[in-house]
Amino acid sequence: MRFLPLYKIVLVIISLLVSCSSHSYIIIDNRIALTDLKYRMIEPEYKKNQAAKNYIVVSSKRYFLHSKNSGPEEAIMSAGIKEALKKNYLEAETLFNEIKENINDGSIENNLAIIFELTKRENEALGMYITALMKSPEKAEIKNNLLSYINDKKFIDKKI
Repeated sequence: MRFLPLYKIVLVIISLLVSCSSHSYIIIDNRIALTDLKYRMIEPEYKKNQAAKNYIVVSSKRYFLHSKNSGPEEAIMSAGIKEALKKNYLEAETLFNEIKENINDGSIENNLAIIFELTKRENEALGMYITALMKSPEKAEIKNNLLSYINDKKFIDKKI
């Protein structure tokens, strides 16, 4: 019983840390058809076709990053993230590119990589993830995004 107050304090601290999190994320769904014992990525429109009843959805999170800068760059970064979450990828890409020269912490490259991945520009996405990681090797979100991207692509390209 004497440890009960300590547990309450720990629970309050954990809930504060979780509620104060400033991460924005998006869920990426890859639909994969199961035909001829091979995985094959399919487009959402293909799902409507009667021949494609056997498919699975592989979902994973990608984390957008905010810069540590304050001022107009952070406002533009936030606007770009909001546009990406509304699926306005062209607008988000334009906003991120506007401030790319002013922010060198890897956050812009990470966010652009997510946009490239969502718009099926695989080579550009991988290049941006690697650039972001080279600029900020300590950021766990960038590592998570890159590893999730690689794992998703390995799963999609894997044959049984």
